[in-house]
Order: sequence, then structure tokens, then C-alpha cells
Amino acid sequence: MNSNLISFVIGIAAGAAFYTFVGKRIGYGNTRRVWTVVGLVFVVAYVIVLLTLTQIVHYK
Repeated sequence: MNSNLISFVIGIAAGAAFYTFVGKRIGYGNTRRVWTVVGLVFVVAYVIVLLTLTQIVHYK
């Protein structure tokens, strides 16, 4: 599979897990704050996994 697709799926999973955690702590009614944090977690997870996979595939 493509590194971008794998990174995207793992980023979505990290965002969903963090959405559940933050939603319970902050409250699901505060949607703007929750989605901002979830979006940030998605981007960070996507970039980290993409860079890691790129390095692993590059060195093979």
C-alpha cells in the first residue's frame, strides 16, 4: 500500500481515539474546541507516520 494511504488511515484512527478521550473530558457539546484538537492530532499523527514509513521504505 501507499505510504500516504497508510498514514491517512492511522491518522484517522488516532484522531478518532483522541476524539473519544477529549470528548469525554471536555464534553461533546464544545464541538469547536474538540474538533480543533482532533484535527491537530490527526495532522501530527499523519506527519509522524508518513515520515517514519518514508524512512523505512527508503532504507530497504
